[in-house]
Amino acid sequence: MPVKKEAQDALKRSKKIKSVFKIPVRETVLQYSGSIEIPWHILKTSGLLPGEKITVYNRTSGAVFETYIIDSRRRTNGVRLFGPAARLGQAGDILDLVVYAMS
Repeated sequence: MPVKKEAQDALKRSKKIKSVFKIPVRETVLQYSGSIEIPWHILKTSGLLPGEKITVYNRTSGAVFETYIIDSRRRTNGVRLFGPAARLGQAGDILDLVVYAMS
């Protein structure tokens, strides 16, 4: 059965607009409300912004979750996971970070 034009227009498609691939987890901290801390130099080069909603794909465990970004002033090559997000990764895991927009 063909989909009506109105229904097609109502459907939104998500589009990847920013991403960082193969970034390691440096540390996890359970006692926090939940987020991912990304070093400032990675934010600057990728265009990611503090407070932005991000989808995290854990290549090591297969977990996928959404959280928000916290800026870290430390210059490291890894991220820190806080709160519930810390349960979905551990030090040494490899993550892909993606921000989507609706089009």
